[in-house]
Formats: sequence, structure tokens, C-alpha cells
Amino acid sequence: MGKSFDLSLVLDFVPELLRYLHITLIVLGGSIVLGLAGGVLLAVPRLYRIPVLSQLATLYISFMRGTPILIKLFLVYYGLPELLKPIGVDLSRTDPLVFVIVTYALSDAASFAEIFRGAVRSVDKGQTEAAYAAGLTTFQSFRRIVVPQALIVAFPNMANTLIGSLKDTSLAFSIGVMDMVG
Repeated sequence: MGKSFDLSLVLDFVPELLRYLHITLIVLGGSIVLGLAGGVLLAVPRLYRIPVLSQLATLYISFMRGTPILIKLFLVYYGLPELLKPIGVDLSRTDPLVFVIVTYALSDAASFAEIFRGAVRSVDKGQTEAAYAAGLTTFQSFRRIVVPQALIVAFPNMANTLIGSLKDTSLAFSIGVMDMVG
């Protein structure tokens, strides 16, 4: 027969895992909050087709979504300090946790931008036309009609991005940040 499963070994390790839970939650919370804000900022030029900003946002989203998170983590952790050194910004004493949160936020922003853009575009144009007919302004129709419907469409994809980010936190170990999964 094979080896038997000993539950006591797992239970003995749980307190050790919980010691690092706060790091995982800080990375996840910080990156999601900053990623949501960045996602909105990236989605707006693409939704309204603002000439130069739309192309820049498309380029950024394409790069960020097409590059593995570990490569982005190394680029931010090792590359950003070198890029900022010539202008007098010294990041050598910065906590690696900051680089992890920034990297994951930049990555999540690209994903959220596409989620938001797709969700807003999924709302039928007739909805906004009806809002205009009822006397709402463009901003009011967007806030009261489009956003609530778009959030319903976006929620499952946002949850998937959150879960993916939670799994990705283990890669922070590669630059010295020990979290629960690492």
C-alpha cells in the first residue's frame, strides 16, 4: 500500500502559514486597489477613442497582458531603480514589498482595463438613448444606467483576476518577499 495521509502534519504547519497571511493580503489588497484605479484610467481613452492616448493604452495593455508576471516583477525590481538613478532617485533602500505591489498593480490595471472596456461596450446603446430621452445628461446616464449594468457583466472576470493575483503572490518570493504561499 501507499503512504498514509497524516492530517497532524498539515495542522502543525497552519500556524506557520498564518504568520505570513498579512503579507499576502497586503500585496493582494494594494495591487487590486491600485489596479482598479489604473484599469479605469486605461479604459477611458479606449472607450472614447482619444487619438494618441488610445494607442498608448492599447500598447501598454498588450505588453502587460502578454508578458509573464515574473518577467514584469524582475523588470520593475531591477530595472526601475536603474532607470531612475540618472535623475537622482535612489530606490536602493526601498522595501521589495513596494516593488511587488507596484508590479502586480501595473499588471492588474491592464486586465481590469480590458474587463471594464468590454463590460461597458456590452451595454446596449438603446439603454443610453432611453436615458437621454428621459432627460438624463451623458454623465448621469453613464453613472445610473451603464455602470450598474457593466458591473454585473464585469464582476465574474474581476473575480477571476483577483484569484489569479492571489496565486501570483507566490512569485514575490523570487525577490525576497516571503508571503503565505511562498
